[in-house]
Amino acid sequence: MSFLENLMTQIKGALNDALDKASEPGRTARQVIRDLEEQIEKANASMVNVMAEYELLKQKKTQYEEEANEWHERAKKALQANREDLAKKALEQEEQAKKQADIYQKQIEALEPSINELKAKIQELKNKKQELESKADILSTRYEVAKAQEKASEITTGIGDSHAKEKLDSVEEKVLKEEAKAKAMKNIEDEQTGADIEKEFENLEKTSTVDDKLEALKKEMGLK
Repeated sequence: MSFLENLMTQIKGALNDALDKASEPGRTARQVIRDLEEQIEKANASMVNVMAEYELLKQKKTQYEEEANEWHERAKKALQANREDLAKKALEQEEQAKKQADIYQKQIEALEPSINELKAKIQELKNKKQELESKADILSTRYEVAKAQEKASEITTGIGDSHAKEKLDSVEEKVLKEEAKAKAMKNIEDEQTGADIEKEFENLEKTSTVDDKLEALKKEMGLK
């Protein structure tokens, strides 16, 4: 039946699509699971319709089988009443009913493999959904790590270009200038500190000389 063939083609496509999207950049495992859930819902809804048709075929077959049995019993009654002509007509009706029952039986037999295959495909979708659910967290983490690595690579590449290097060189030059300036100020400060010490020692020496002269004068005058 073309309906079942189209449905199973869609389900097969959903399985392949799920596998493709699982490794597609920008798509998370959760989205793939949602896609599969949607496909499973559609497949189950179609399965309900197919099973309804299957049950209807079985009912029709049973109906014609019962009708054939009824005509067979009527043929017996006609013979018992010595009505062979009526018995023949009953047997003809029985044969027609059996033919109709056979037609429905063939349709049932043709439909059953497709139904089994459809059930298997739906189960395959469910299994794939469970598999992806168990891996969803891992896949999401791997995706985020990959994006982070990609971003880090972009930043590293950006630092390595000539424009960024010029900026870094400019910053480094400013740092060197500030360091040189600080060193120069320190040297000046040290030099000034040394000059002050020399002046203090000079004053100390002058003071010592005056004191010596004062003591000598006191001794000369007998004041000590």
